[in-house]
Amino acid sequence: RALKKFSKIDVLVNNVGYCPVAPLMVTREEDWYSLMDINAKTTFLWSTIVARGMVKRRSGCIVNIASDCGKVGDPYSGVYVAAKHAVIGLTKNLAHELAPYGIRVNSVCPGWIETPLLEKVNRETAALTHRSKREIEREIVAKIPLGRIGTPEDVAGLVTFLASDDACYMTGQAINITGGALML
Repeated sequence: RALKKFSKIDVLVNNVGYCPVAPLMVTREEDWYSLMDINAKTTFLWSTIVARGMVKRRSGCIVNIASDCGKVGDPYSGVYVAAKHAVIGLTKNLAHELAPYGIRVNSVCPGWIETPLLEKVNRETAALTHRSKREIEREIVAKIPLGRIGTPEDVAGLVTFLASDDACYMTGQAINITGGALML
């Protein structure tokens, strides 16, 4: 629809994520494939489809929303972690392949952000670990040097920067936006 309406896409933001909470030892194979499809395959498909037009125009920007979990892991979300590692790897590969055409590809690695997904993960983690959701939330904030959960607007600001000409010399990066909780 976007291509029909605008005839081209200059900036693609792949923002998809689903994270059931479960130990890897009880994760079923079909759950693995489903989560990899949702979190990694969609990023691959949209990136390659949209990049074809960008290559022809020799310009464009792709921003993939990964996760800090894609760098360090997280208990009870093993397939999500693997999928977000895949998104970061795909970002780096596409950055190499598309740079000669003037296309930049970066990923954003949010930590804890106020979203329905975080609500769901906190609720499921509380149930799995026999703690209250409030206790889970307090533990999260205690790990963040800036002392708060991030907002969607925090992430949007970074995405806007990466899509702008101010980031014209950045490609292949996986940038944390975690309030300082992850500093690598």
